[in-house]
Amino acid sequence: MLPNLRFCAIVQIRLKSMRKAAIYARVSTEKQEKEKTIESQIEELRKFCERNGFLIVREYVDDGWSGETLARPALDQLRDDASRKLFEVVCIHSPDRLARKFIYQGLVIEELKKKGIEVIFLNRPISDTPKDQLLLGVQGLIAEYEKAKILERTRRGRIHKAREKGIVGSVPPYGYNYIKKSREREGYYEINEKEAEVVKLIFELYLKLQSLHQVKKELYKRGIRTRKGSLIWADSTIHRVLTNEAYIGRGYYNRTQSVETETGKKYRKTVKTGRRLRDRKEWIPIRFPKIIDEEKFRLVQELLRKRFKPFGKSKNFYLLSGLIKCARCGYNFCGEGKGDGASYSGSRHFCAHSYFLNFKY
Repeated sequence: MLPNLRFCAIVQIRLKSMRKAAIYARVSTEKQEKEKTIESQIEELRKFCERNGFLIVREYVDDGWSGETLARPALDQLRDDASRKLFEVVCIHSPDRLARKFIYQGLVIEELKKKGIEVIFLNRPISDTPKDQLLLGVQGLIAEYEKAKILERTRRGRIHKAREKGIVGSVPPYGYNYIKKSREREGYYEINEKEAEVVKLIFELYLKLQSLHQVKKELYKRGIRTRKGSLIWADSTIHRVLTNEAYIGRGYYNRTQSVETETGKKYRKTVKTGRRLRDRKEWIPIRFPKIIDEEKFRLVQELLRKRFKPFGKSKNFYLLSGLIKCARCGYNFCGEGKGDGASYSGSRHFCAHSYFLNFKY
């Protein structure tokens, strides 16, 4: 028994002498998640810690989170645990796994250093020497510059193609096929007869029913599927069809621009962006064969404007709005008021999605 006790004591001494380490790994896209790049990062970090005599006390993983923001669950937990002195070293595969922006990298590294915690990057070990700090900064700035350069070249290339050839992108609007470039001619859009019939039907139904929701119900009853094969057409998809000028031969590129939006949520896997209309002078015309008559398109636009209702404007107050989800399908419940809306009593909540599919509770 004594040799065993001695061995345990030696192991405890060795463990106490080992530096406590945390490892942090991140991937941002679904493709990277599928390719198991997060597992390869973690495996390399574990081997590095083993070679250097580090004792891993915790692993922090942000799987599918963008490096454009610091608001990530695992990173926040790491920073909180750093304040509690749970580890002495943080091991990360490379600076861009910590953050895409150099200023964010510097902010987190400086915060951890002030707490006496060393940050080690596998592909670029750094020290506190001015030279290494300069190299780290240059590396981060170059990464930012390269990304910005690629995005700008792509944007300008697409604008040039749209202006010179009147076409851009290989994913056409619903109702069209994209025919690839050949030796005889440039790529172009042609009418997809089957989808074009659905587009015409959507316009006819809206003029008749005057409701996006009623159009959706009618499409479901007729068994008409979206391009992705779903029987459920989103109201927003139907609205995009009804407002797309491509169907009268006047499609546009560079019509909108991406803008960052606030959702009020603490964590977002990617930076949330919305679309904002550009000045009409910046729109670039794209050639499409006509599917819808211009007069019919004009009538639909007038009807949409008359029936427009700002989001969130309801005469009824629903106490549990946004808090209840359907146990069957996971959709949010909707409120249904009774009377003049002055009293909450008599109102009820129900799942509009299940109701739409005629599910019984």
